[in-house]
Amino acid sequence: MKLTATQIAEINKRLSKDDLFYDDIRDEMTDHIATTLEEQMGKDDNFEKALNDYMNSHLKVKLLTAARHQEVLRDKQNRQFVLKQFITTRGVLIFIIITATSFIASLNVWTYSFLEAIIMIMMLFILLGHKWFARKYPFFKRLVDVSQFYYLLPYLLLTQAQRFTEETSYIVVFKTIALSIGLTGYYLTYRSIHPLQKNRYA
Repeated sequence: MKLTATQIAEINKRLSKDDLFYDDIRDEMTDHIATTLEEQMGKDDNFEKALNDYMNSHLKVKLLTAARHQEVLRDKQNRQFVLKQFITTRGVLIFIIITATSFIASLNVWTYSFLEAIIMIMMLFILLGHKWFARKYPFFKRLVDVSQFYYLLPYLLLTQAQRFTEETSYIVVFKTIALSIGLTGYYLTYRSIHPLQKNRYA
């Protein structure tokens, strides 16, 4: 039995409740379920009953588990793409510009505090505005979630280290570099949205 476009859309609608982030992975699940139902159903079979039976079966559980695994792999690939941007010409150039700006800013305590405030506001905005941010900029939010730990780690470690030591000139230099890495990371994450959204691989 060949399913209609309306029936296939109903499968996709049901799958949307499973909270899968990547549309193409959900589309692959939709195609798989549609093909399975077409092979199992006869002309007189009830589509709604067949779909309900499948959705409550172990086959759906296995398929959803595989889809979740694909999302983990996709997140890993996206994270690797973002982090690799640090060693591109663009990444190195942006890092140098931000670092130079940060070093100049560090000569003035108010300007440097302003730069620190920017990155703290960005972190708080992402954390506290989770639902709004995820709804308004879902893909950027996803990229930030899977990658920011790595480029913010130096800054977070140095911030904690300051609690146990005086702020020497070396600490200021390292903290400035770490701050620049964080700001560069957010910029490169944003720049990664377009090429990664064009890639529909699983």
